[in-house]
Amino acid sequence: MEKSDLRIPGITEDSYKKQISILKNDKVLHKLFLEKPCSLNDGIIPIDHFDDFLTDSSFKLDETFCSFIPASGSATRMFDIHSLENHFISNIKKLPFYNEIKMDFEEKKDTIIELINQKDFKNFNEIYLYVLRKYIKKPKAILPFHIIDKFNISPIEEIIYLNSTISRDRKMYFTIQSGHMDDINNFLDNSKFLESKKINLKSNIDFSFQSLRTNSICLLDNDEILRDSNGDVYSHPSGHGALIENINNIKEKYFYIHNIDNISPHGFQRRINNIKKMSKIISLIKINFNKIIRGCLENNLILIKSDNFYNNFIKDFFPNIYKEKLTADDLQTLAITLNRPLRVCGFVKDENSKGGKPFWVKDKNNASLQIVEESQVNLDDPREQKIWNQSDFFNPVEMICCNRDFNDKKFNLMNFSDDNLQMIVKKKIFGKDVRFIEKPGLWNGSMHNWNSIFVEINPDSFTPVKNICDLFLDIHQP
Repeated sequence: MEKSDLRIPGITEDSYKKQISILKNDKVLHKLFLEKPCSLNDGIIPIDHFDDFLTDSSFKLDETFCSFIPASGSATRMFDIHSLENHFISNIKKLPFYNEIKMDFEEKKDTIIELINQKDFKNFNEIYLYVLRKYIKKPKAILPFHIIDKFNISPIEEIIYLNSTISRDRKMYFTIQSGHMDDINNFLDNSKFLESKKINLKSNIDFSFQSLRTNSICLLDNDEILRDSNGDVYSHPSGHGALIENINNIKEKYFYIHNIDNISPHGFQRRINNIKKMSKIISLIKINFNKIIRGCLENNLILIKSDNFYNNFIKDFFPNIYKEKLTADDLQTLAITLNRPLRVCGFVKDENSKGGKPFWVKDKNNASLQIVEESQVNLDDPREQKIWNQSDFFNPVEMICCNRDFNDKKFNLMNFSDDNLQMIVKKKIFGKDVRFIEKPGLWNGSMHNWNSIFVEINPDSFTPVKNICDLFLDIHQP
């Protein structure tokens, strides 16, 4: 190996060698073995079924809650509207920034209104390219999505407002691209909407970036290493799974994870209600887990067997953990199994959405609940493909997590990832076909060894904006 090959920011020699080994197929990456899709009352619980569980009058909700929001996306994909050109031009007046486009455009040409009114699609490119030039290089987080109180509102403003409505002191951790830092800071400093809501940005907002040391090297088809125009070894971001390091740095005990682009003012209060209910669920589960763990450590089999939480809640909601004929020999294993990071994940009915789905997965000698991406499954196997196609729920990325053990000490979350679930990805970079390694997905392999509760939440909680034309839907209109 040439010495110059190691001059890659953040990537150690050991990581370099491991990546080369995997990419040259010296090490085979694992696929998951699906048992069955999760369904209602078999892996997924309707959130209202927790109402009796939540009636404990002595319970006081822990205040150590925050939010974690991956927000590193740029606007590029938003403006890929191939085959939707007519739809775009017909509905352009519905965009929150339409008046801004109109005013800017008419400084150069006063025909935009006529073009739109006449549906003169021959001139579509002129209008579209103008919009493209104005917005495509911006971070997605600061694009205008909605109109609230006569303000054009971006998703980052709306997410900040949502979290501040839950608690004025709620901490928010955003992960962004380092190159977007100045744009986002300048945008927030000049936000009239947040100023009108008297939201304290300085102490409540924290930004972090994906670490360079999590990047992947890229191999060409001939196994040569991809280099940039200067001849230096190029490294590529290894997917959102790398953000487990950022999450590992969160100091708060509980953190809510949600996407930057899944927001709508029409589902605002329902979203808050979901967050509050899921927050209470995870707090109560954690309290009861800790009680059972301490009973295990005290070798108190009678206490555990008589405990309604073990015999009812764990039996119903953690059947892979529950043992009806629990013996003293099982206590140590039970304590270890329960003493792991915990998450409560919201799911909605799948309507041909792209992303993770909930499955029972074969894990060594046991079964576990996992959020599974298509790339983690061997779909060439007819059995696996059949099970995959039977799934009718989808992960909209609404989850709340706890990072503390039974002694309230912070877990090292890196210890609960399954690195065997890394993925080899093929892509064009610098116009060349390459392959590189993506880390296990953030809520997939990076959380593979967590304890999980899957709940069905209101479908109105899922209002994503992946394409500019999504903003034309009624849910995103004033």
